[in-house]
Amino acid sequence: KSELYLKDDAALNAYLASSAVEGAALIPASDEPPITGEALEKLLLLFAGAKEAIARNAHRYDPALLTALIDLPPLDVVQLQAEGDVHPTLDALQAVLNRGTLGTARYQLRFDPATDSAAASLVSVRKHMGEEFTQVLPMGAFESGELRPLREVALALHGLVREGAQILRGNKS
Repeated sequence: KSELYLKDDAALNAYLASSAVEGAALIPASDEPPITGEALEKLLLLFAGAKEAIARNAHRYDPALLTALIDLPPLDVVQLQAEGDVHPTLDALQAVLNRGTLGTARYQLRFDPATDSAAASLVSVRKHMGEEFTQVLPMGAFESGELRPLREVALALHGLVREGAQILRGNKS
């Protein structure tokens, strides 16, 4: 019999991640080598860290918006400024958020570049059941602030899983 004492949720997540990746592999695309061991554990911990950041900031920022940011390319201030008035990245994010059926919230997103008096920000307007809710997410929060785990996991996962991807655990896929 062995006992293991874990001091907090982070230690528990690390332990569960190391247990989960034993004998597991992620094959990102057909004819590519599998991601296993520590590399797979790192991806799992990045994802868990992003989910924790979403839960921690759910009272401040829309969790649906934050969750959608994980699956898309990371938002980059320089790229958004270079795009001018047309933002394909924000259009893709808005399309993901507006996928719901009738009766779900609708989103409008815009990028406000930095000025002398304000930092660059992502402005989200959520409309639901006649109510309109506007949130301003400072882009600095994704670079070095409390939302940085979202950017890190988006960087790690963007373009990773492609056609023919598989997850293997033992002899199961």
